[in-house]
Amino acid sequence: MPVAEMMANFWDERYQAEPFLFSTKPNSFLVEQVTGNPRPGHKAALAVGDGEGRNGVWLAEQGWHVTSLDYAAEGIAKTQRLAQERGVSIDTVCADASTWTYPAERYDLIVLLYFHLPRDAAIRAHQGCLKALKPGGRLILEGFRKQQMPLTSGGPKVEDWMYSAEEITSDFGTLDASVNRAVGRVLREGRLHGSAAVYQFAGTKAD
Repeated sequence: MPVAEMMANFWDERYQAEPFLFSTKPNSFLVEQVTGNPRPGHKAALAVGDGEGRNGVWLAEQGWHVTSLDYAAEGIAKTQRLAQERGVSIDTVCADASTWTYPAERYDLIVLLYFHLPRDAAIRAHQGCLKALKPGGRLILEGFRKQQMPLTSGGPKVEDWMYSAEEITSDFGTLDASVNRAVGRVLREGRLHGSAAVYQFAGTKAD
């Protein structure tokens, strides 16, 4: 079975087991990076690996026109339900982010939050994100770095699936970085979380 199909099945089962595995609150780094900026008007955002939709729906509440991308059908269904409950409109795409056909220069904002794939698949997805980002657009990323391996606060437990500073530079070095750091932080975005080793990145594509 292909890795993407196997992982989609894995997440479908997890999302079915609980109302919302990681709560309905947005990621705090996303909120930090977006809050206080001018309202986006009709600008477009892409939430890659959006899971149950908590981040994509929050962006829609802030005025973004959001596309939520995930390979788990149950996650997509929960995203649609959450958007309806919150009274916002959101586009959803059920697809593998490493093979999806990314439109060229479509999005003003792309977010990758705890989006983990095998390294070769992650490279393809990241290349797609750079292609899809408009000149002047921003990319925001937060995810586990390789030092997360011995910790019990989440993550795929496969070192190849986690980030390193060198990989971030290789994949996103063409962006003008405003945040580029390895940090330790306490995650409070689900019952499985706790003290974690994460990487945070925010960068802008040249005009």
